[in-house]
Amino acid sequence: MILKNVTATALAASLTMFTSAHAEVIRIGSIAEYQPYNYLDDEGEMQGFEAGLASLICLQASLNCEWVLSPQEDLIGNLQAGNFDIIISAMEISAENQLYIDFSEEYLPLGTISTLGVTLADPVGIGISSSNPALLASLNAALATIKSDGSLDTLVSAWFEGLDPEYRNLP
Repeated sequence: MILKNVTATALAASLTMFTSAHAEVIRIGSIAEYQPYNYLDDEGEMQGFEAGLASLICLQASLNCEWVLSPQEDLIGNLQAGNFDIIISAMEISAENQLYIDFSEEYLPLGTISTLGVTLADPVGIGISSSNPALLASLNAALATIKSDGSLDTLVSAWFEGLDPEYRNLP
């Protein structure tokens, strides 16, 4: 997959400020139980749609990222406790979840997966602590780029057989 790098002065300045202030590894909290979203392969490496999404976002935002596994029911608590920096685990941007954490822009819209037998009640985004606005800005900028350059649509098509870019327009 070819990724296009779009550089804007404001984005570059923002990322430079962010990466200088946050040179540590960005820890991605997730579960590894739901193919094709996220699962461990035979070598114990994270695979799936969300692993690909994380790779695109971390590359686009020039972030050094690593996975931290957690039980589903502990994801928000572990984020709040600082055990990881973001959650990429089909986290719905629901009113209830928004009481506890902030979210990036959506990467899967409402109803997206209905063609695969699972209906999302809310769009899906990256969960993040409200105390990290610089990281949130970097994630949103990276998501905007991978949406506009077609990388996200290519990733969706690769992992969700036959689901074309019209998935964004499902009811």
